[in-house]
Amino acid sequence: MTASSILENSVFLRPLNYLRVKSEYALAYNWIYPTIIAIVLFLCCEYSPAPQKFEIFEKTFEEISSLLTVLLPFYIASLAAVSTFTGGKFLDEKFDGRVPLSLRIRVSRNEWDTKILTPRNLLRLIFAYCTLATLFLIILLFVYPLVVFFASSLADKLEFILLAAFRLIAFFITSQLCLATVIAVYFLSDYLVRNENN
Repeated sequence: MTASSILENSVFLRPLNYLRVKSEYALAYNWIYPTIIAIVLFLCCEYSPAPQKFEIFEKTFEEISSLLTVLLPFYIASLAAVSTFTGGKFLDEKFDGRVPLSLRIRVSRNEWDTKILTPRNLLRLIFAYCTLATLFLIILLFVYPLVVFFASSLADKLEFILLAAFRLIAFFITSQLCLATVIAVYFLSDYLVRNENN
């Protein structure tokens, strides 16, 4: 079973379809840049001159948690607004570009179709993904102290590997959220201004 099938089979995982959107920029903005940012953040915290690394990560994750409590209602409200916005028709027209944005969706049990996305479709996918990722990240950061406690009972190398993996995942999802938010803000501002009267 492929990742696409798994996402399409579960209603709860369908917001992750944003990560499957075919675009000339998707690989860079969804995977490469977040990975680079996550590694840089991790290295900055890990090799900080402060004596207690745990406190640095803990403080960083507290700040991220505070940000998430603001972003979650923003994403939900934005998803509702984009879905009901009745402005210009350009929101429901295909993107102008060399490569159309598309998403393969299941239309029946054994049949798939490629849907060409409009700005409204893309914004819905972005905000749905951001909502789900934010919820996941809130849970992840909530259990962080338990992970630290469990890791402290392991050998030094295993402790480092477990905590490094956890921290990198948290930084990666945070980076993805930030970049997706910037993309959404671009489409809700600059893109709309440039195309509203066309």
